[in-house]
Amino acid sequence: MTHCRAVGFADSAYVAAARKIYTACMPLHSACPVRSFHCPGSWSHHLCDCRKQSKRLQAVAPPWSRGPSCFGCSRVQTAEPPATQGAQTKGHVVIIGAGPGGSMAAILLAKRGYKVDVYERRPQPKQDPIDLKRTYIIALSERGLKSMRAAGVSIPSDAPYKGFVRHLKGGKVQVSPVEGNVSFERAELAQHLISEANRLTPHVKYHFEQGLHSIDFDKQTATLQTHDGTMSEVQYDLLIGADGVGSTVRSQMEQKLPGMKVKIEDSGREYKTYKGLKADLEPPELRDRPGRSIHIFLGQNSWTSLSGHLNPDGTYAGTLAMKNGEFKKLSTAAEYEGVIRKGVSGVPEHWIADIAKQCLHAATSPQGRRQAPVLAIAAADHAYAHACRHGPGCLTLMQAHSCSNCPFLAYPLRHTRAERVWCSRLTGPKVMLVGDAAHAVTPVGGQGANAALEDTLFLTDILQSTGDDLASAVPKYDRERLPDAHGLVAIESSFSKLVGNKLAAAFDPNFLKLVVHVAFGSIMHKLLPFIRKRQPALVQLGSDMRYSDIMKEVNRDAATVAALLLAALMVVCLRLAKVL
Repeated sequence: MTHCRAVGFADSAYVAAARKIYTACMPLHSACPVRSFHCPGSWSHHLCDCRKQSKRLQAVAPPWSRGPSCFGCSRVQTAEPPATQGAQTKGHVVIIGAGPGGSMAAILLAKRGYKVDVYERRPQPKQDPIDLKRTYIIALSERGLKSMRAAGVSIPSDAPYKGFVRHLKGGKVQVSPVEGNVSFERAELAQHLISEANRLTPHVKYHFEQGLHSIDFDKQTATLQTHDGTMSEVQYDLLIGADGVGSTVRSQMEQKLPGMKVKIEDSGREYKTYKGLKADLEPPELRDRPGRSIHIFLGQNSWTSLSGHLNPDGTYAGTLAMKNGEFKKLSTAAEYEGVIRKGVSGVPEHWIADIAKQCLHAATSPQGRRQAPVLAIAAADHAYAHACRHGPGCLTLMQAHSCSNCPFLAYPLRHTRAERVWCSRLTGPKVMLVGDAAHAVTPVGGQGANAALEDTLFLTDILQSTGDDLASAVPKYDRERLPDAHGLVAIESSFSKLVGNKLAAAFDPNFLKLVVHVAFGSIMHKLLPFIRKRQPALVQLGSDMRYSDIMKEVNRDAATVAALLLAALMVVCLRLAKVL
């Protein structure tokens, strides 16, 4: 039984012909030592006679109905045609990834008249034990909320994000109240958008526990794989990679499209989670306001910190973050308690023992990112893994050195430990990237989900401006959105210096640009408001101001200050010359 309903037969006559050929093929195929589509056979295995029958099937089948063939005998797996929903659509869009970006793209495109199929390698969030264990929240600002309003998605009013609290030494706190933002648990947001997609349009269909295996960019087909190794093929008019930081779509583009380059960085931090704790932590500025708040307890070094967020039920959940490798040195709850007591300021005393016990038994994850499996198979702890077509189940992830001479080697897959992703391009032939697949960042700036939702609205605006001409819209998306993607990564990369090596930050030119921009812009706004009519752009990161425009202002202010300093230096030098 196939799990892909987006490919199929053209009409009932063809269905009848296919069944007849398949029935004739079965006796021959049953005698073949390579019996199933995910068989453990060898590429050197002889080709059985059912190849001849399958060629007849391929000859009469329309291209979009030809499923992947058996490794040993070319038996074609086919699927039923996509439902037309009773109306002609503008085209078929396949989205890989059912996270916030993928579901928002699905809603917006379906409302424009596209038939949309969304494929997600994991279960639906409300049924996914990994998602249910996540403890970080997403605060949606105007940047993300604007996309939700445009899609007609309901925005809950019972969970606003009310502010950020920094706990310092000596019991001091710094409070930053926030107005107008909405907060979600990550799994909560993903499930909400899936439910809204099902409510708002009949043209979106979800396929869970099916991951992307490979893409044929020339034929515009994507091969999908279920957890048991069964593969199916689907043709698309537009393919959108919304499959996160470890994107298989991006990996396929990097491997197969000339000029596609990707830079991936790790922040150097990892974390463990805790939940279900209670305390009276809310400062007076936030105490009487409903909603979630985020608390950060800073450590004595740049790497160790504790975060916690207030949930609607009055409990707190959060993370203990440390430098990569430090958790391996802790083997008892008492050692965790020692780290928290000595290394983190302001943590409620009655929390420490509970956090230590929970973290002792919690899995370690890269900061802000779950170390996710690829096609639900756990990746080994190394820079790259490889897909290897042999053995039961067809797909085994193995270390590069053990697969280097393997004749079944398929393609490299990025390890998902990465946290920051920079791409030289966001598109290829009828394919594009959105969200973390295009510009993954750490949670430091709170921009990941907001940027992903903004990507989708940006895409639909481009489709509107091009009259849904995909041949024009795809390259236009790359030209106009790529500067924003690069701007976001540059901003977040500089922000992250605040929670890393501060000495290195002092000598980082990009970080210094942000500091100069905020200081100079604030002074100018205060002293000369008729010239500088608003606060610095970076202070308005939560608005819908484009990331590329923010970076333009940052660079302009940095250049202005540099010119003023140079002019001042020249004046000093001239005066010294006169004195001498």
